[in-house]
Amino acid sequence: MTNVTARLCELAEHGQILVSGDIAAWVAGAYGLRAVGPRGLKHVRGVVTVFEVLPPNGPQDPGSGGRSPWSPRLTRDRVERP
Repeated sequence: MTNVTARLCELAEHGQILVSGDIAAWVAGAYGLRAVGPRGLKHVRGVVTVFEVLPPNGPQDPGSGGRSPWSPRLTRDRVERP
């Protein structure tokens, strides 16, 4: 899973959070998700379904100076929204 996470970080644009389908299923309902689609990732077998995690107030405002509008706390059992 670490390799998938590293590759998703490489794909993400500034301030964007990308997750695999497994993680998307885990946070569904706590955060909005936008399907990015299947992607082939370097050194990862097969295709990974990729989702963007949306901030609570929708996509980040380009004028925000790159600051994240949210700071989730993920625990083993749940996602706690700020």
